[in-house]
Amino acid sequence: MNNKIAIGIDIGGTKINIAAVKDSGEIVKLKKINTPANDRKELLKILIENIKIFVKEFSSYKGIGIATAGRVIFEEKKIAYTTDNLKDWDKSDLINQLSSHFSKNIYLDNDVNAALLAEINGLKDIKNKNIIFITIGTGLGGALAVDGKIVRGNTGSAGEFGHMVLYPEGRNCNCGKKGCAEQYISGKAYQKRLKEKLKESKIAVNKNSLSIDRIEIEIKKEKGLYYQVLKEMIKDLSLLLENLKNAVDYDLCILGGSFSAYDKIILKLIKEYTEEYQSKYYSRSNHKFSDHKDKAGVIGAALMVFKQSP
Repeated sequence: MNNKIAIGIDIGGTKINIAAVKDSGEIVKLKKINTPANDRKELLKILIENIKIFVKEFSSYKGIGIATAGRVIFEEKKIAYTTDNLKDWDKSDLINQLSSHFSKNIYLDNDVNAALLAEINGLKDIKNKNIIFITIGTGLGGALAVDGKIVRGNTGSAGEFGHMVLYPEGRNCNCGKKGCAEQYISGKAYQKRLKEKLKESKIAVNKNSLSIDRIEIEIKKEKGLYYQVLKEMIKDLSLLLENLKNAVDYDLCILGGSFSAYDKIILKLIKEYTEEYQSKYYSRSNHKFSDHKDKAGVIGAALMVFKQSP
């Protein structure tokens, strides 16, 4: 029945996922769209047009859940700030802008909180467990759950692991600080390091040398310059994980995002580097990649509807 279906939307820096999702977390229909860069009107237009298509097909849907990159003021259902690709989306009142077009309730949360919600939905024995989710995509996102509940913090900023400082006086971040983890652990950070290394090695920097296909082929060789750049990034990630271990003593870290293509390689490197950084006073935590891959955000967005609807 359609009332057992919610519409989930995951707005990322480069793509948007829209899906009809059952209360079990199963995707019934999925559509992927490129995110228009820094154009709020165009993005809103795309959302309205595509949601209407889903509403027409699933007319008895329960509600709409939206997950977006950046920081969300959860109680106010407003976007505080977003990633570089969505700068024009900052401080926007998305819920009110959409509500005039749709009759059902609309819910809003950060994309990584939504992804963690999707993962928790399929886990057993989460009582008394601290679980973190880290997504490495265009940027670096994070979320934390305790006893199966998302931790939001005083201002909704809990889980902003990408803006924990790794290197004081390091690279400038769009949040206004310097040396944030996102500037060293993200798709953009990888591309920046790769360009620097290619130039140092006098290798041409062009579309071919920076293409996703080329990067994937080279990394999977587990040797050479492309792999070395990944190793440097995962070493920084492992340092961040050790800091998080000290802060929340997590039982499980779930990883997601576009770097899931290298899951086995990354997990092997994390094991190597966390052994180097790990305190002798802590037992080892578990690390795994998301079962839902790049669909975790859109599934979690829909599950928000079932969790919060009366």
